[in-house]
Amino acid sequence: MNSSNKKIIFFLGGLTAGPVGPLLAVARKLYKTQPEIQSHFVDVRNSALLRMVYNNEFVIHKTITGKFRRYISVFTIFLPLLMIIGIIHATYLLVKYRPALVVGAGGFVQVPFMWLAWLLNIPRLIHQQDLSPTLSNKLCSAVATKITVSFEKSLKDFSEGFSHRGQKDNQTKIFWTGNPSYVQPNSEDKNKALNYFDLHSTLPVVLVMGGGGGAAAINRLVHKHLPQLTKISQVIHSTGPGKGLRLEPMMNYHDFEFITDMDKAYTVADVVISRAGVGAITELSAYAKSSIIIPMPYTHQEKNATFLSDRQAAIVMNESEVKTDKFIKVLREIFFSKATQLQLTHNMSELMPKHATERFVAVVNTLLR
Repeated sequence: MNSSNKKIIFFLGGLTAGPVGPLLAVARKLYKTQPEIQSHFVDVRNSALLRMVYNNEFVIHKTITGKFRRYISVFTIFLPLLMIIGIIHATYLLVKYRPALVVGAGGFVQVPFMWLAWLLNIPRLIHQQDLSPTLSNKLCSAVATKITVSFEKSLKDFSEGFSHRGQKDNQTKIFWTGNPSYVQPNSEDKNKALNYFDLHSTLPVVLVMGGGGGAAAINRLVHKHLPQLTKISQVIHSTGPGKGLRLEPMMNYHDFEFITDMDKAYTVADVVISRAGVGAITELSAYAKSSIIIPMPYTHQEKNATFLSDRQAAIVMNESEVKTDKFIKVLREIFFSKATQLQLTHNMSELMPKHATERFVAVVNTLLR
């Protein structure tokens, strides 16, 4: 049992940086403003969380649980066993620490915790980042005490469920906060940031990223176009762990498995090439960056990308398009057209609500009373 004077909050991940990013932003905000709260993160082994959290910053619990895969995988055979192990471990952690609140952002780790927390009468908060509800949030929405969403149109995607029986107005449970981001613009000096990455001010800078785990398809794109890219720009490339291109050192090309200081990377970037995860979109909006978005095919990212394209907030290309010379032409247009730059940066900056982290923390505080 929790015998300390601190209120414990469990933040529940899901392997990749997507579910962890907004939770980390909230935990850091609480750490600064409400020191009586102690944040515990729960995630599986090899999670992006371990690369994103500083030493001893928060308490971390490693767990084992099953993931519902909507595609053929050998791991599906072990799903029942993994779910049983996950439920047992979740029960142990919840009973031992008796948190004041459990919070998830759509990661698969949250499923057993949310349902068990409901049985134990522990408040439950889930956050929907993308335009399309995740399977984990669909499974947990009925027992969630409160739900927050990144996009206003997502308010209609959830119902009251079990938490507010008899109430018809879902606004008592569901709140539009925007998406908290642990990467926020600051007064970072651009010259210092250029020096940090060993860059110069002669050529524009392209930041290439594929999310916390990297994107093999985008890495192949960079490899294909690298001779042309390095003639017209400097490239900072976040490849993902174990997904580097294994190239000889090349002028104007700088690759990293994982960029720990994204503030500096966004500060120096003139154009960002990215997947269409809502975490990346949130950061691009906060920094008002021109971007080329390449959504992961046949996923919720295509809906996110359409949302950007409809608002002329980014140039969206599919994977077949970026394999052609059209990609370099589009990049050149962004570099040399002030009108295009202004349109993209302005529309991107207006895309997401401001102060999302503070809005989210306000919802958290209503559950801690």
